[in-house]
Amino acid sequence: MFKFAATIFGSDGRVVSEQTFTVFSGNSRAVSRPTFGLLINFPIDREGVWTVSIQSGGFEFERLPIEIRLAKT
Repeated sequence: MFKFAATIFGSDGRVVSEQTFTVFSGNSRAVSRPTFGLLINFPIDREGVWTVSIQSGGFEFERLPIEIRLAKT
């Protein structure tokens, strides 16, 4: 069992949301590649490039940019 945190940063670099989650690796084996989905709710108030960061134990495992575009009305 591994505990992680997903942090969403707005286009201005501020933390918008943080959510913890647990990944279970199953039976012990040389290489483990667990697959899972994670739903994160967070408010969107501006367009731009936002960031999703995955961390655990003081380490950042991934930093993913996502482009937010608001619907034209």
